Amino acid sequence: MKIAHFTYGILHGGGIRSYVESLSRLQISAGHDVVLFDTTKAGDASRLLKLNIVRDETELFQKCEELSVDILHYHTGPAKPPPQQLTTVYTVHEHSPHCISGGLYLKRSNLPCPRTYTPLGCLHGHVWDRCGSIRPASFIKKFRRMKRQMEILPDQRTICVGHSVKLKMVAAGYPDHEISVVPNFADVDADIKEIPLEGIPEFLFIGRIERLKGLEWLLRSLKLVRAPVLLNIAGTGDGEGQCRDLVKDLGLGGVVRFLGWVDSAAKIELFHSSRAVIIPSIWPEPFGLVAIEAAGCARPSIVSNSGELPFIVEDGKNGIVVDVANIDQLAAAIELLANELDLAQDMGLDSHRKFNDRYTAEVHLRKIEDVYRVASLRRGFEIGRDTN
Repeated sequence: MKIAHFTYGILHGGGIRSYVESLSRLQISAGHDVVLFDTTKAGDASRLLKLNIVRDETELFQKCEELSVDILHYHTGPAKPPPQQLTTVYTVHEHSPHCISGGLYLKRSNLPCPRTYTPLGCLHGHVWDRCGSIRPASFIKKFRRMKRQMEILPDQRTICVGHSVKLKMVAAGYPDHEISVVPNFADVDADIKEIPLEGIPEFLFIGRIERLKGLEWLLRSLKLVRAPVLLNIAGTGDGEGQCRDLVKDLGLGGVVRFLGWVDSAAKIELFHSSRAVIIPSIWPEPFGLVAIEAAGCARPSIVSNSGELPFIVEDGKNGIVVDVANIDQLAAAIELLANELDLAQDMGLDSHRKFNDRYTAEVHLRKIEDVYRVASLRRGFEIGRDTN
């Protein structure tokens, strides 16, 4: 099968670039021919195979025809309807098809946005809740982009990285039957190690340090925990200085360690040294990669009840789910796992079983290929199961 992947700014880095690269290598290993398209040359292309630069989607369609592409896989919302003879699939990595600002996050209140998309409701959200720019030109541009997507996507096969995104899209008016849920995967090659028996229980926050990730809420919760614990913070971000000041103000200097950015090997070591991973996100995470990475290392997660996180973590089974910004609930969850080693071990093993069933590279590739076949049959073509 010849597969083309297309997104804007793939050379700029970030999570979508990492995903497209990883999926492309999986597909190449499975015997597919893969080519990547972008509209900009900015950035480092050294790691990208067969990268083609096109001016716009019109040229993209022409190149796909010239190369006899079987599937065009979008990773950014299409701006033009594709030709009828071109089979397309679009993976929704974030909230842009059903949220004008793309974030579902209210800056004024520091809470997730509860709205279903309507032009008037989202205009109110921009002006009052500051969920996006209040400049008229910016809002009009985003509204037009949303309108284009709502015209084009109902006729395209769409993949959501999580159930929460699909539910939001269906509520906004997209057809349920055209949307498949294919969770992201984690390429975790880690031995299964028991949670350390000795020493103070360690917990891990890993990710960008910014307001919507909820680290401030986590630090305030930590102040209420009576059991001895350590919190390792792996990551950097614009909110790091403020969080360091908060640690001092709360008297948590001996409890919290800022580790900065860590590489993949160090991240695995941190998972193995942890009692559990804490993901206190305030904004609705479209997925929750850290939670499945932790599961691949047989560690439970304590997560906020926001976005996809409660779909990944089943409360009381492979982790604990707490209400967004509820300091008392988060403190109680940390204290429970700090005091109950056997419970944390059991939850970690359940996490690992779910990881093997749902979030491995092999499972992901099989589900993506299934969506490709559905999309091709919908267009009147057929792609066989034997892809080697």
